[in-house]
Amino acid sequence: MSLANSYSQTIQTNIENLQDDLNAAASNLMIFNDAVPADTRMSHLASLAATSHFKDFSIARSDGTTLNDTNISDREYFQSAMRGEDYGSSPVVRKTDNSVTTMVAGPSVTYNNEQYVVYGGLDSLYFSRGLSSIDMGAGSTVSVIDKYGQIVASSTPSQVEALANYTEVPDPALQAFAREMLENEEGIAHYTYGGTDYMAVYQKIEGTDGWTIAVSANYSEVVAKVVLDIIICLVLSGTLILVNIIVTLKVSNKISNPLTMSTKRL
Repeated sequence: MSLANSYSQTIQTNIENLQDDLNAAASNLMIFNDAVPADTRMSHLASLAATSHFKDFSIARSDGTTLNDTNISDREYFQSAMRGEDYGSSPVVRKTDNSVTTMVAGPSVTYNNEQYVVYGGLDSLYFSRGLSSIDMGAGSTVSVIDKYGQIVASSTPSQVEALANYTEVPDPALQAFAREMLENEEGIAHYTYGGTDYMAVYQKIEGTDGWTIAVSANYSEVVAKVVLDIIICLVLSGTLILVNIIVTLKVSNKISNPLTMSTKRL
């Protein structure tokens, strides 16, 4: 579970950094002031985003209307923010330009008796960075899914951009694997996909709304590596035992030979 745990901690750190960015933006009360022209506020939000991890920031009123002339009241990240919760969405199709984007919102802010939500857009592959460089053998993958089974991050970026969902794939084995991940906190799974056997370890990611990370590897390669490790351990153990025997014999000879000679003189 070490690799899954390591990346899980990385995601938690990334989310904390994003929350800090949102809190910093929300502390600029001018962005909520309707007396300031919308263009001025949007320009200020853009300058704030330029020094953050986000591509851009925006704000929404309690009814979901935004400075971008859209309404996000149906979005889960907005609804969670209105309940006072931080929330990171799975990749969604953005209402402003139809791009695939990951959205993150901070808890709602009250200004002049009106509630506002500050939210920001991320590159859809933000949480996938570095995953493609992880090599655990042919066919190995690292994926993060949300509480519905949608892929949030992956070592195969095209799955994220396609808004793929493990619970909706036509392969029954992957569907069963997805259900197991969604129902459990952590575990080890064995499944067959495309004629190849895989072993996967998975665990829930703290600080998220039910995200789960899974690291899958070719089962035969995993077994081969385990067997190789066992053989290496046995060889090393055998070598150490042999060395100990030789050293013991040499030491015992050094002790016994003088004693034998002394006995003969007597």
